[in-house]
Amino acid sequence: IKSTEERLARLTRSAEMAADAQQELLKVEALLERAPEEHKTKSTKALLGFVATSDANVLHTMFGGWAGVMIKTRHDRDFRKKFEADLIAKETLLIEMRKKALENVRKALHNQMIEGNADLSSYVFRAWQSQIG
Repeated sequence: IKSTEERLARLTRSAEMAADAQQELLKVEALLERAPEEHKTKSTKALLGFVATSDANVLHTMFGGWAGVMIKTRHDRDFRKKFEADLIAKETLLIEMRKKALENVRKALHNQMIEGNADLSSYVFRAWQSQIG
């Protein structure tokens, strides 16, 4: 994030420098309109060459910054996908463990019910036997 912020700061400074250079160019062109034609042509060519070089540098810096941001974004996205997949796997495991625990509780309750029914049947049979004799 720090390097991205530094790149964006450099891009902003470069854009400001380019805007300043464009303004200076306009000022110089206004001055040159009053100068002799030959001098005006040479100066204009020199300034246009400077501005073109400056624009190319700004463009190169902007695309370099954009590429850096894209690479970092891609890395962050891959990192997030990895951990989301891990989280889903662990949640699935937790759900399966809870299902098994619930099934074990059901089995235990069922076994207690069967034992309770057997005890009840035994008690009723003994009570009936003691009544009969």
